[in-house]
Amino acid sequence: ATAPDESVTSTFGIWHKAQVDATNLEIASDGTFRWSIEGCDFGGGDCGVWKAHPQGGIVLAPGPGETSFEWMGGGFKDPASALRVTRVGDTVVVRGTIGGEVREQKWERGRVCAQCGGQVGPTGQEACDVPLPNVCR
Repeated sequence: ATAPDESVTSTFGIWHKAQVDATNLEIASDGTFRWSIEGCDFGGGDCGVWKAHPQGGIVLAPGPGETSFEWMGGGFKDPASALRVTRVGDTVVVRGTIGGEVREQKWERGRVCAQCGGQVGPTGQEACDVPLPNVCR
């Protein structure tokens, strides 16, 4: 087997979506991914596998035996079956059909945790280095 090219390896690591709830995506070099969303009073996410895309980057797909995986779209349990991830500068861009709608999301490098203490839910995000929760179904 040939080694993956830089368009693939540059997507490895942990990325976050800038929003109030801590939303993280981990793309592992072993061909798997997992993402999580953590508020102060709820959590969610899912995991699956990835493969190289012929035109660069990777495609996130459901795990073996699954037809879809949950993803962050309008809510945090929207079904997706294939999402393309490409590196653009210091971000990765995730594109695909999520919950029946075509969406494009920008994710930034690094892991974040929710800042809790407000009356309802988180008040923001902060950098952290704790492992992502086990979100695999």
